[in-house]
Amino acid sequence: MDITKKKILIVVSTGRCGTTKLANLLSHKLENKSFDVHHQISRSRFYNIMGNIFYRIPFLNSEYRKENAYNWLMNKYCLQNNFIITDPLTSMIIPSVYVYSKNVCILHVERKPIKFAKSMFNFSRKKRNSFIAHNFFPFWQPYLFPLENLLSKNILAKYQKVSIKKNLFFEERYQKNVNYTKIQFEDLFTSNLLEKKINAFFKINITFTQSELDAKLNES
Repeated sequence: MDITKKKILIVVSTGRCGTTKLANLLSHKLENKSFDVHHQISRSRFYNIMGNIFYRIPFLNSEYRKENAYNWLMNKYCLQNNFIITDPLTSMIIPSVYVYSKNVCILHVERKPIKFAKSMFNFSRKKRNSFIAHNFFPFWQPYLFPLENLLSKNILAKYQKVSIKKNLFFEERYQKNVNYTKIQFEDLFTSNLLEKKINAFFKINITFTQSELDAKLNES
């Protein structure tokens, strides 16, 4: 994939940061405007575990594997000139060639650790696949052990640690991207920051109505 011929917006987050709504909003707004917008991809669960292993065991970190992963992702899902992905499960594996590209914009959405912790814990109890992943998959989250989500009395404190550590990783690594921007979850749908960033980076002119921004969030 020659990323010099594309404009790519990558939204990174810990999850539980409104990325599903964001993808739906942008997909609807940018329909018929040469954009591909995706929230989750078919290999994202594997890439999530891979990224967390690379993060927790640095000597295993592989730019080659990350480049292969993102090249596969782009070749499969980026069919237009402009591409947006909001999948939190791919947030840990952005290769350096993308980080340092001026054609890539990394938008970092950050949520308060305690709110993330409560939301993620509730989410891990809602769906069977989520329950299995959070309780039985090693490296599904960094700093969590299998069954800890199920058995630990201090799980909310642990999820807050996950939030703090991952957001620090995002900021330290991805602020090297010339278009990097960090936005608070609380501001994502209550300000014009998103609209301004989209318009400035892609050089388009779209607006979000108040009703679009006010649509109900999946904010457990």
